[in-house]
Amino acid sequence: MNDGSTAAPPAVADRALDFWSRFRDTFGPALVGLVGGGLTVGVVYVSVAQLLKNASMTYAAFPSEQPPWLVRDISLPPVIGVVFALIGLVAPFAMGLATAWLVRERDRWGEISAGLTTGLMGSLAAYVVGIGWAVTLAMAVVPSIADLTLLGESTRAPTEATAAPSDRLAQKYPDLKDKPADERGLVFFSKIISDQIAGSAYGIWLGVGLSLATVGVLGFCGTLAGGWLFRRGGSWKSIVWPYLELTVSTSVTAGWLIARCIDDRRPMAWFEAVCLVAVTVLVLAGVVGRWNALLRVTIAVTWVLVLSGAGFGGRMPAEVAYSAYALLGVLLARHWFYSGRRPVVAPV
Repeated sequence: MNDGSTAAPPAVADRALDFWSRFRDTFGPALVGLVGGGLTVGVVYVSVAQLLKNASMTYAAFPSEQPPWLVRDISLPPVIGVVFALIGLVAPFAMGLATAWLVRERDRWGEISAGLTTGLMGSLAAYVVGIGWAVTLAMAVVPSIADLTLLGESTRAPTEATAAPSDRLAQKYPDLKDKPADERGLVFFSKIISDQIAGSAYGIWLGVGLSLATVGVLGFCGTLAGGWLFRRGGSWKSIVWPYLELTVSTSVTAGWLIARCIDDRRPMAWFEAVCLVAVTVLVLAGVVGRWNALLRVTIAVTWVLVLSGAGFGGRMPAEVAYSAYALLGVLLARHWFYSGRRPVVAPV
């Protein structure tokens, strides 16, 4: 008897659920990567907004020329710009947890596959929306600014009657002294183009590598961490907080170490680096071993202090930093020797 019910037959409902499950597992990680990587445009906006504004002001001096569509003032109110940048910073960290929640793989191999997809798609999106552009500018355009400025200044009339405008080029590049004065500009222009050709290639390679090393690694490792936490079970609070501990501590520490290795202005302080790595290991051990909340919060505070250089010549008074480090030592000793058991790391 027909009671007017519009419920779908079980077979149709099962097929719909199966389709959604397959669609989610197949396209979910890719979509998460595209969204998470694409939102990094908020971080890039901070660096390119002023650049585009300056470019639009430059074209204002050429009213008869049609500026490229990208050359326009896209400045936003400072508050909106800050929110935009924060979203761009948070999005890559959230990719792994979102992927793990979406696919809910039951084994590590499935998580590896999903993490690779999220990481690669996130890297591609981040490269397209800004990282590639910013790095190419840094490698191809910025190094040529000094030479382009010199080339522009070489068109000024010389102060001495017997001098040529291109003598300015020969003063900085003695190899041009042997060239005729009216040919130096063209030879120097070819040198600038050659530098930009090489710099554009370096920019592409470095941009891809930077995208993979930041957004890609966060997407991949975050998926593994999120999947392990979901399999371990618990409330959202018991998943999200440990996830942040795992991803933020490791990624920021890795970024700090890489920055110190390549920055000549701030050489690597090896003792500080060892301490930062040691505290990061404690953060990971606290999550895996499910240490008590007080100890983990103290470890997190200590990690922030070490990262900021407290006690290593930073701005914070050394006494405050050493007091925090001593408190961590006391809590670790109590947990290790007086908790009734050693902090055994739980199996993955």
